[in-house]
Amino acid sequence: MSFLERDPSTRNDEDIIMPTTNKSIHRATISLDVPAKIADVILYANNIVQMMTNNPAFPTPTPTIAVLNAAVSDLHAAETAALSRAKGSATVRNDKRTTLVSLLQQLRGYVQSVADATPETGAAIIESAGLTVRKIPTRGKQAFVARQGALSGSAIVTAVSAGPRSSYEWQYSTAPHCEFQRENGLHFARERFGAIARATPSHPAVTPTRVPGAAAGTAARCSR
Repeated sequence: MSFLERDPSTRNDEDIIMPTTNKSIHRATISLDVPAKIADVILYANNIVQMMTNNPAFPTPTPTIAVLNAAVSDLHAAETAALSRAKGSATVRNDKRTTLVSLLQQLRGYVQSVADATPETGAAIIESAGLTVRKIPTRGKQAFVARQGALSGSAIVTAVSAGPRSSYEWQYSTAPHCEFQRENGLHFARERFGAIARATPSHPAVTPTRVPGAAAGTAARCSR
């Protein structure tokens, strides 16, 4: 079994990856983290009102700061009444909360549109409104990685641990092309090796198939 190093004279135009210097700007988005407790909702909304009042980044907020401030005051009054346990006061309080949250959602749309207009400063604009920028999820390490070995005609395949007393099995194919065939995560291996390793009808191609495997960091070398 082997990975054969491709003859440069047979390289196709599509195999050549051109470098690029373009850098995309990540779009900052708003995470509207409205608290569960009424007292915290009031504090949360009050902070937004204070941060956006006379803020030059938001000349025409929707809804207006006056409308938002009035909704905060209404909720505060309703919460005070609900604490007295007067009949029907809790229902009124909950309705006032719903109204305030709806206004905050409208305001989120407005602030997001302002941030999108200048994406390079979008995060700072969002935070200047007293809102939170949504965190970018981090990608975990690939569970299966294949790379060209140090020796010509070899490949090193590394997989994370599938638990104790596990093993990995490897299969090879006589298909006249070097292509990894596995679902859920192995297509990148085919793309990576496509330009540097090819097999001919007389030289079978290695096709590793992952099954529950060995300890973390274990590398399997496939050579002729």
